[in-house]
Amino acid sequence: MIRFVIILVLFIPFVLSAQEEERDSVRHAELPLVTVKSENTTGPVSTPTPYIQKYVGQSLVDALEESGMLFIKTYGLGSLATASLRGGAAGQTAITWNGIALQSPMLGLVDLSLIPTIHIDQAQVDGGGQSAAMGSGAVAGSISFKTDRPDTAFRMAHHFTTGSFGLFHSAHRLSGGTEKLRFKLSAQFDKATNDFPFRLRDDLPEQRLSHAEFQQQAWQQSVFWDFHPKHRLTAHAWQQTTNRNLPPTTVENLSLATQEDQFWRQQLIWQARGRKAVWENQLAYNKEDIYYQDPIAGIDAPSTFNQLTWQSKRYQTIGNLDLESGLQYIRASAEAKEYRQIRLQEQKGLYQRFTYHFTPTFKHTLLARIHQIDDHDPLWALRVEMSKEFPQYWRVSGAVSRDFRVPTLNDLYWIPGGNPDLKTELSWAQELEINKYDDEGRYFFGATVYNRMVDNWIQWAQQDGNVFWSAGNVTRVWSRGLEFTGILSFPTGRGRLDVDARYNYTKSTYEEAVVNPAIEKGTQLWYTPIHLANLQLSWEVGHFLFRYTHRYVSETEGVNADLAAYQLGDFHLIWQKLEKETGFRCFLEVNNLWNTTYRVIERRAMPGRHLRVGIQTDFLLKT
Repeated sequence: MIRFVIILVLFIPFVLSAQEEERDSVRHAELPLVTVKSENTTGPVSTPTPYIQKYVGQSLVDALEESGMLFIKTYGLGSLATASLRGGAAGQTAITWNGIALQSPMLGLVDLSLIPTIHIDQAQVDGGGQSAAMGSGAVAGSISFKTDRPDTAFRMAHHFTTGSFGLFHSAHRLSGGTEKLRFKLSAQFDKATNDFPFRLRDDLPEQRLSHAEFQQQAWQQSVFWDFHPKHRLTAHAWQQTTNRNLPPTTVENLSLATQEDQFWRQQLIWQARGRKAVWENQLAYNKEDIYYQDPIAGIDAPSTFNQLTWQSKRYQTIGNLDLESGLQYIRASAEAKEYRQIRLQEQKGLYQRFTYHFTPTFKHTLLARIHQIDDHDPLWALRVEMSKEFPQYWRVSGAVSRDFRVPTLNDLYWIPGGNPDLKTELSWAQELEINKYDDEGRYFFGATVYNRMVDNWIQWAQQDGNVFWSAGNVTRVWSRGLEFTGILSFPTGRGRLDVDARYNYTKSTYEEAVVNPAIEKGTQLWYTPIHLANLQLSWEVGHFLFRYTHRYVSETEGVNADLAAYQLGDFHLIWQKLEKETGFRCFLEVNNLWNTTYRVIERRAMPGRHLRVGIQTDFLLKT
């Protein structure tokens, strides 16, 4: 009965008529932005800040980590980096580019260290289950990247960075066009030896990380064509090659392992504004090749996947009611020696969003989705949101959601260990958020409490009677926590001081014991800190910008050993001269200022104090 009701609700908007609605995305500055946003859609937690100014010289991983909203699990400089939101696994955070999912159907992950900063105009973090809007993989939240349409002025930007451990970064962008046809072309090159010194213990001699070289080349081309007053055609192409040597762990003497990542990401977007609605159709093709070799272990493991995505969305307004209807089709094929054959997967989704504005300050949103994987029984997801603004700039919002994550192709078909009988992860989540803010941007204070229970949690473990590890729905996980945010901005003489403080309390525990590896009921998830605190002080005076960021990460449990708590401090000094037609910045960055010895993943060394220096230029070529 409930499926019938959801299907009926989803199809109603396709037969409704409405007034034509002028919908256009909020215009942002041309230079990249990093926006950290709360789960609800009522507004950002912090004011968007130009990436080139606030995070000059940093990687995208550094910028996301400094947001203080999520925890980045990384193996070190140039190595795999994944995000954990609200105590969820890495595969439970959806990663999108212009609304298209980037997760590998094989692993269900996106390596954030492989995303070039020059390609990204906006990066937005949303916590909370969003399967109703995005489909599989958004149980804990999402990270959305976007490439914006440039203005008509022809501009050229160049970024150069060098630093410790052989780091060299070079990025370039050219953009401009006419009222009807605009383009953006960007390219980035990175390399580093990453041979940083480290100590296994304070009483042992210092040694250097070996076999950790990294090199990456990437380019992106975007074209925006308004071929009709009510029609726009947008094309994006993104090609990238990354080569990495994989260093030995702290219990290995030697490593010869290497990995090469190559991918093509292409998108074609058609937007049409009709008399009664706005339509957006997207066609995307992602191809990724991974070639992993380990001569010592005798491993030669190439793998590849192709993914075709088609999405169609329709927006309209009827009085106080906003409607968004969507159709989605995803077809993925993957090949690896361990699969024995090419594996295919098809996903079909239909969703509907209703937002009713009872008053200008009170609204209610309902999202519902029907989603089918191959020929299995349909899945359904639901999200209900309410938001109310009160006098004196108080805002209260809450949400309840039912979310899901389907098993990856590796979970299903990897030999040995894959399990074709895996069940889909299902979850119920609730959250409540209270904000107090100033309409002039002088302060923001927010607190969020959330709760989530995930059933059929997929984990690789040694099942009874097997000598190898395999995938299974071995447990259920309960995640709950608190998030606090405080942002202040006020003038200081000729300058301005910004204070951004965040604290996350995350309790994410196994609610059923696991036999092998032995995990007791009530144990915190591996690599999930209970306490995560972040303080950022930015002082801009004249042509100078000083910024200090301090992070605290509490102890975590690992697979082989527990990891101690640690504190990190980063300092940035930026000199900038911005004029109407040109912009120039030079910077000095000191990471791990206090030379802290720490581990994010056990047996993986992390660098001590290290430096980066660089310049960035922005020229107006033609108005």
